[in-house]
Order: sequence, then C-alpha cells, then structure tokens
Amino acid sequence: MATGEEIRTVYVALKTICTEASQMLSTLQGEMSRKGFKCLNTGGVLWDTSEDVGNPIYWLPYFLQMVFVSGDVSRATRAIGVQILFDDPNGRIDLLFPVVLCGVMDWSADHRPAGSNNFYDLCLKANDRVETEPDPPFFRRRFADSWDCREAIGYFLRLVALEDRTKLIELVVNPCIDLFNRKVDFARSAITGCSLTPHEFLGESSSG
Repeated sequence: MATGEEIRTVYVALKTICTEASQMLSTLQGEMSRKGFKCLNTGGVLWDTSEDVGNPIYWLPYFLQMVFVSGDVSRATRAIGVQILFDDPNGRIDLLFPVVLCGVMDWSADHRPAGSNNFYDLCLKANDRVETEPDPPFFRRRFADSWDCREAIGYFLRLVALEDRTKLIELVVNPCIDLFNRKVDFARSAITGCSLTPHEFLGESSSG
C-alpha cells in the first residue's frame, strides 16, 4: 500500500488537475456563449462515475464533456463537443497523457443533441481503419442506426497545449465553429501542426 506521504502527493496533484480543468471548461463555456452557442450540460461535466465501494475504477471520471448547440435546442441536429480524456477504466485504450477531443456531432433524425459517450467512441476507435476514417488532422466516425449520434468528426490536442485563453480560442473555439459551419479547410488550417495522431497518445495496448 502507498505511504501517507505518497497518497497526499497524489491527492494534491488531483486537486490541481481538477482546478485547471474547471478553469479551462469555464473559459470555454464563456467564449462559446459569446459566439452564440449554448452549453447543454451546464449542471455537470462528469461522465460515467460511480459511488459504489466495489467499483473504484469509476470513482474518478475518465473524461469530462461539454456539448454546445446554436439556436433552438429543441430543433438542433448538430452540436459541438469538447472532451478532456484522462483514461479508460475498462482498458480498451491506454492514454499516454491527457488529451482533448474537439469536434462536431450530427444527431440521428429521431434524436436531439445531448451529453453522451458517442463522441468518446471516436477516441476508442481512432486506430480502427474500418470504423474510423482518417482525414488528417481529423477523424470521422459513422455510427449504426441504433445510436443516437449519426456521425462525428473530431481532432485531438494535448491538454497542456491549451495553456491560456488565446490558445483555447485558436485551437478549440474557432476551429470547432468552422467545423460546425462546414468550413473544414478553415478548421484544418487552424490546427495543422498542433493536433495529434492516435499513435502519439495511445499506448501499444490500445485496441482498435
């Protein structure tokens, strides 16, 4: 078992990570609001956590998520998604370091944008050339009819690359809005040289 000092060091680091992630997501929400986008999940950004004493791998979030729509939420079929990815509790992928997944999701006809793990699946299948189509620096994923999300396009960044508000706007806000407006070449130009390929952030044990 880890010593008390080791546990304390890890706990302090966890608090720092949570504080910095909170500041980043709060800044993101403010900038997206100024651009006319509403965040659907203002009440919480955690996904798939557990309070079960027998399920400790889910005590900590393995990703944080915000989903943004423009205009009337009840009529929206397209949304911007931003996720901070830390780990996968089931070992399906091995993240070498925290990454940020940014992009756009198109919803199926019978569904409306909401927080879900559909976008996360783009990361799970990033190395799968059957289910994911590389369009550097983007990755596209089309989902089965049974999924609420029909299609997603996204790109990956190092979390540490978003060191301030300027970088957040340059690498996340503006490119995502360009993707949302189907200005793919504008978005591509903005992130070329800054985005990551799967082999840069996924360990050898990752599936796909």
